[in-house]
Amino acid sequence: MALVPVAAYELDVAWDRASAGGWFTLDVSELDGTDVLAASEIVVPSFSGAYDRLDHDGAIYRTRVERFSFSRGRTRTLASVEGGKATVEVVDPAGLYNPDNPASPLFGQTRDPGRPIRIRARWNATVWPLFYGFVNSIDYRPAGRRSTAVLECDDLFVKLQEPPIIGTMTTTTTGAVIGEILDEIGWSDPVYRDLDLGDAIASFAEATGETAALALIEALLAVEFGLFYVNGAAVAVFEDRHARSTKSVAYTLTDVIPAVGPGSSLDRIANRATFTKTGSTAQTYAGTVESPYLADDAAAADRARYVVGRRKDPSGPLWALGVEGRTDALLQAVLDLEISDRVAVSEAQTGTDFDGYIERLEHSVDRRRRVHRANYVLSERGAAEFVLDVSELDGTDVLAL
Repeated sequence: MALVPVAAYELDVAWDRASAGGWFTLDVSELDGTDVLAASEIVVPSFSGAYDRLDHDGAIYRTRVERFSFSRGRTRTLASVEGGKATVEVVDPAGLYNPDNPASPLFGQTRDPGRPIRIRARWNATVWPLFYGFVNSIDYRPAGRRSTAVLECDDLFVKLQEPPIIGTMTTTTTGAVIGEILDEIGWSDPVYRDLDLGDAIASFAEATGETAALALIEALLAVEFGLFYVNGAAVAVFEDRHARSTKSVAYTLTDVIPAVGPGSSLDRIANRATFTKTGSTAQTYAGTVESPYLADDAAAADRARYVVGRRKDPSGPLWALGVEGRTDALLQAVLDLEISDRVAVSEAQTGTDFDGYIERLEHSVDRRRRVHRANYVLSERGAAEFVLDVSELDGTDVLAL
């Protein structure tokens, strides 16, 4: 019997790095009078503190990660991405992470939220970043030598609940506005941003600190139809609506899954959509959306056609795609695959063949079972889309506007 490959997992919390200003809202919260604290950069720490590694083999505070899980993504195409979440259970008999233990060297730090956390896998001399976020709560459960601490965590989306202040932007793009929103919450390091241009926008009205950053991004994507998410390496990614058209298959999974769950639903059919440039004429293509971010009536009509073209058939996501890293190839796939990657599935038992994109992923690792399992929600790729300035004509030439 072949041995199941096992990755080494690194789970780290930067205990000395609280959220910038605690949960003080930059550019919004007042300091006694009317002065506000200007935006500052959120810096990804080095996780080099004495107790930052959750698997800690100290003389007294010997801890061990028992299991962990995380998820991020969305449950259907064209919906908003949900914030990523992680749960980590640590065996902690001496109470290192017990917030009420004054003898712990982390006493005081475990009481405050917002400590950065990352999860990485190391296998075959390669490191895969799996999750980056912030500790939301610590639940310590005394049980003698089996005492545990459970850490609940959120990814960067928790920071996007803060309402930014942004001046009016003219002659800009969807990606530039998202970049400005990220600047205002302090996520400004270019290493942790990968933003497409997206649509041209004549004007983005000022944000006055009343609307959450995530709601502003969702309003932009309601007409651009791109995808905004945070990947396992803490990179904030914006893909425009044409990005998937150029993607090749990242992995082909053949006869490795006992059952998959393709589905179709009449509830997902859209055969009529109406988009309106604010202050202009409604454009209907056989649901109504009004937005100031539509360039003109032609753009509104284009978006209506876009929705109907992708939702006129009763196709649904592949809900029950589960993969266990029981071979070298499968473990590498599980560690590699990210939101929006293209995956092909061929499963002979039920005759399922599928080509689509990952919309949501859920990972779980139990140290006792020693198997890394991932569940995915995928959307069907559908017919190939020809995109001006992107799609190739036989060779490397593309058709320009």
